[in-house]
Amino acid sequence: MMFLRVLALATMGFTTASLEAQSINLQGADDPALQQALGNLVEERTKSGSGNAQAASDLLIRYLRSEGYYTARVLIDQSEDEPAYQVMPGEQFQFRRLQVRAGGPEAERTLSEALSLSVGDPVRAEDVLNAETEGLRALRNSGW
Repeated sequence: MMFLRVLALATMGFTTASLEAQSINLQGADDPALQQALGNLVEERTKSGSGNAQAASDLLIRYLRSEGYYTARVLIDQSEDEPAYQVMPGEQFQFRRLQVRAGGPEAERTLSEALSLSVGDPVRAEDVLNAETEGLRALRNSGW
């Protein structure tokens, strides 16, 4: 049985800004798409009747980590009627180096050509899982 291992070392990129929308105050990242995604998560949770602020905070943290923000923090301000979330995503981790190891040079070349990850890309969970699937598919299609 062959094992596929993609090792990724992460580096961080950081920008500073502050955005406000609904009950989300995003600090340390000038990213309207991230702001919108976080706002949508809280809004969907509120619409579903799940008003637990701590559970919403945990959901925001899980989402941020899946997007490569592994040092994210969320503070909850419940002094108003609706909770307000102060989100500090921190630095988004990026691939600094990719190293592919497989059953030999030919298999490693096949894997390297199949992977959709590149140095400088954010370390997003979905991208890593897709790359693993692509790599295994490429190996199987090449007779490995």
